[in-house]
Amino acid sequence: MDRHFLTGAKMALPAGISLIPLGISIGLVASQAGMSWLQAGLMTALVMCGSGEILALGMVMDGAPMYLILISVFFMSLKNMIFAGSAMERVGKLSPLRRMLCCANLCDVGAGLFCTGDDDSASCLIGINTVIMLATSLSSCAGAMMTEALPITVSNSFGIALYAVFLCMIIPGARSNSRLLVLLLFTAGLNWLLRFVLSSALALVVSMMLGAFIGVYFVDLEGDKKQKQEGVLPVKKILFVCHGNICRSPMAEFVMKDMVRRAGLEDKFEISSAATSSEELGNPVYPPARSKLREHDIDCSGKTARRIVKDDYEEFDLIIGMDSANMRSMSRVFGEDRDAKLSLLLDHAGREGESVADPWYTGDFEATWQDVFAGCIGLLGELCEEIVLDFSQCRERAELYEIMAERMLWRKDYGHNLDALYDILTGLPHLGRSFAITLPAEDAPCRGYAEKVCAVFEEAGVSIRLV
Repeated sequence: MDRHFLTGAKMALPAGISLIPLGISIGLVASQAGMSWLQAGLMTALVMCGSGEILALGMVMDGAPMYLILISVFFMSLKNMIFAGSAMERVGKLSPLRRMLCCANLCDVGAGLFCTGDDDSASCLIGINTVIMLATSLSSCAGAMMTEALPITVSNSFGIALYAVFLCMIIPGARSNSRLLVLLLFTAGLNWLLRFVLSSALALVVSMMLGAFIGVYFVDLEGDKKQKQEGVLPVKKILFVCHGNICRSPMAEFVMKDMVRRAGLEDKFEISSAATSSEELGNPVYPPARSKLREHDIDCSGKTARRIVKDDYEEFDLIIGMDSANMRSMSRVFGEDRDAKLSLLLDHAGREGESVADPWYTGDFEATWQDVFAGCIGLLGELCEEIVLDFSQCRERAELYEIMAERMLWRKDYGHNLDALYDILTGLPHLGRSFAITLPAEDAPCRGYAEKVCAVFEEAGVSIRLV
C-alpha cells in the first residue's frame, strides 16, 4: 500500500476516533427523522457535511419545506468547496480521477489536517479522507441502530466531538503558533454564548463559520516567525534516473541518502531512483555497483529497478538524470518541464552538460562513484540553507561551543577543540554547507577565539559569510 496513503491514514486516526460521537449523534437524529440505519450511513458517506447533516435533519423533523432545506445545506456546503480549493492548490495538478478522489467527501477536518501537515501528496489526502469517511459512516449506522438503547441527550455529543476534533488538529500546531489555541478557545466560547439565543445546531454552525473567517486573518499557519529555526528545510523529494536503474541512479540514490543521514537531515528528504527503460525491471542493484557502495559502508539491499511513470513528475520536486539520453527519455514521458524539475546530476557539481560515467560500458565503477559523489555533494549544498552561528552575545569560549553544538553535529565529548572542529567541518555532515557567522563584540573576552574559529572554517574550505 502507498506509504503516503498510510501517512494520511495515520494522521487522520485521532480525528476519526473523535468523530465517532458525531457520527453516532447523526445516526440517532436520522433515525428520529425516519431513516433506516443503511440510509443514515449512506447519507453520511455521500454528503459528509457533519453539522450540515444535523441542521438538515432537524429541519426535516420540524417540517421545513424542501427548498429551504436545500438552500441551508447548500450554504453549509460552500465551506467544503473552499476547503477543497485550498487542498487542491497545495496538491498541484492531478488527473481528473485523482482530483475527484481527493475532493470527494473532503470535510473541514480532513482539509485542516492536510493543509497543516508536512505531506502534500494526493495519496496522503486520500488516506485522510478514507479514515474520516469510514469513521463517520460506520458510526452513523451504529447510531441509527442504537436509537432505542441511548437517550436523546447523546445527540448533543456532536458539539463535544467537534471540540475534540479541533484539539486533534490544533494542539500540535499550537506548540509553534499560540494563535491557533486562542482561536480554539474563542470558537468554543462563542458557541457556548450563542446557545442562549440559537438552537444548538445553528449555534455550532455560526460559531464555526465565524471562527473560520477570523482564522483566515488571525492565524499564520506557517507558525510564529520568531520560533522558526534558520536552516530548517521543507521536505524535498528527489528522483534519480538512469537507463536501467541498476548502476548509476541507485548509486546516486543511496549516496544521497547516506549524505543526508550523516548531515542529520534524513527526515527532510525523500529519495528514490528509477529507469527510463524496462530492460531491468525488478532486478537488484548490479553487483559491482553494490560492491562499490559497500566499500563506503553504504547498504542498498532491497532495491529493485522500476521504470519512471508520468505521475512521477507531480510526485517529486527534483528529477535528476545521469546523461543527455536520460533527459530525452524523461521528456518523452513527462512532456514539457513546466516546473523546471529536470536536470543532470553533474550540473550540480559545476560541470554543466557532462554525463556521469556509465560503468555498464566502461567497467570503471570508481569513476562513476567519483562523479556521483561530486554531483550529490553539490546538490546537497544547493538544497541546504545557510547554517547561522550567532556569536554576538557570547562572552566566554564555552558559549561559542554551546552554539556550535546546537546548530552543528557537535558532541560534548569533543570538548573545546579546534582540531575536532576541523575534522567535523571536513566530514560528510558539513560538506557543501555554508555558514553565516556573527562575531562577538570587540570587547568580548572570546572575540579572539571566535576569529580563530572562523579561520578553521576557512582552512577546512567551508564557505562562511560574516554578518
